[in-house]
Amino acid sequence: MAWRALLRSLPLLLAACGAAGTPASPPGPPAWPMDGFLRLLPEGPSLVARLPTADGASAEPLAHAALLRMLGRARLFEAAEAPEGLDRARAPGFVLLAGGASARYLPAADLSLLNRSLGALATRVAIREEGDWVVLEEGAAARGKGGAAQDALPPGDLALRVHHHPLMHLFASPGDRLDLGLALADGGIEFQGRYVPGPEGDSAQSIREAVAGMAGLVDLLPGSLSLRVETVLPPLALASFAARRVAVACGIGERGDRVLLERLLREALSGIDPSAGFAFGFEFKDGEATLVLLGLLGSGPPSPLLAQVRQGARWTAGALVVDRREVGDLTALALWVAGAAPSLAGVPETAWPLVGALCDERGLPLAYAEQQGWFVFAAGPRADTLARTVRQRLAGETTRSDGGSALQAVRERGHPGEYLLGVVWGGQGAAGLAPADRAALAEWFGAGPGAAPPHYAAVAGFRDTTGVRLLGRLLYALP
Repeated sequence: MAWRALLRSLPLLLAACGAAGTPASPPGPPAWPMDGFLRLLPEGPSLVARLPTADGASAEPLAHAALLRMLGRARLFEAAEAPEGLDRARAPGFVLLAGGASARYLPAADLSLLNRSLGALATRVAIREEGDWVVLEEGAAARGKGGAAQDALPPGDLALRVHHHPLMHLFASPGDRLDLGLALADGGIEFQGRYVPGPEGDSAQSIREAVAGMAGLVDLLPGSLSLRVETVLPPLALASFAARRVAVACGIGERGDRVLLERLLREALSGIDPSAGFAFGFEFKDGEATLVLLGLLGSGPPSPLLAQVRQGARWTAGALVVDRREVGDLTALALWVAGAAPSLAGVPETAWPLVGALCDERGLPLAYAEQQGWFVFAAGPRADTLARTVRQRLAGETTRSDGGSALQAVRERGHPGEYLLGVVWGGQGAAGLAPADRAALAEWFGAGPGAAPPHYAAVAGFRDTTGVRLLGRLLYALP
């Protein structure tokens, strides 16, 4: 069956080489019994997965082996992948709970035979029957109530539902949910899914207020950035999110100082032309992060607050202090918080130097420049260098990275549709993260010590009736 895996990989290989062609989408929706385990789930899962069927894994061995190779694992789970008595045509399920407990759901063709084949696991996992399913529980996994209504997972060889997961805590509002269906090939993965905002968070409002605008902004950012994002979501929502994070990390306790920080960020971002969208990215280098943001300058009046900040050698308001740095070709500043009481709980280790700079009189380096109606802003240890690099790209021709080409391809697949968001992750970015963050990232994705980060991953998001429809592509790193 190797030729089937080769054919399924062809769209990914063509895309990697720059050839034209429409990549294959995940297969049509499976019958409900494929997701029958969903009614057995405990409440509050952080991750739910529909795993490949035994028949599917046997039919496409190269595709499944490639996934395991990227994850650095010999198998998806320690238990036997296809024990005797398993229903090979139905998909097993997996759930991970916030406290680390987990459960695996195995569809049974023969309950007694399946139970006997799992007998060796009884010393370290709890084994029980639920109808024609056998459940393996590790840790204090709560039992599902049975019969609970659940949305079906997206179609694909493998499907994921991410909810109350550490990765979501970095950018999502409480109650948001991410569903993905993956079509596996030996060269990479095509995926589709949806982002469903929670009823009480900020995400739903941001999606409603987004105005479809320009695409291709990620190509104005250097391809060396680990993470690049282009979006037409309201930029002021980013100001509120960033202000909350900075206030907590720096221990800004006075309400007036928190309000002032958010106002400063909101006025800076209000200069963006919302119809054109904006882009931002992070460089991870030697365990430190630098933020870069660019957008098209709007036509509104200049901010009087920012005008004050730019004048003179120092600007102070409450606990906030902005000092001018002497850099001839950029507006260069340093921001710090007087009397800061930093708290690193929940802050990724790669961001610790940023918090340290904000809490020190030397300040966090900031750099700003304009070019042909565009602006670029950078914050972090390499702010000056990256601001100059983006300014040069705005003034001349840009080159498209592999990840940028992949984003263009998945964006075109989504037409017609209101394009709201594009994300590109370069696999080289993991090497620049702090060791603790690399380990956390591997743990979040279930990767082993021999894992190989992908060459790139690209995701495009389009507004739909329930939130954001997602299309994406991941290309494995070459061996």
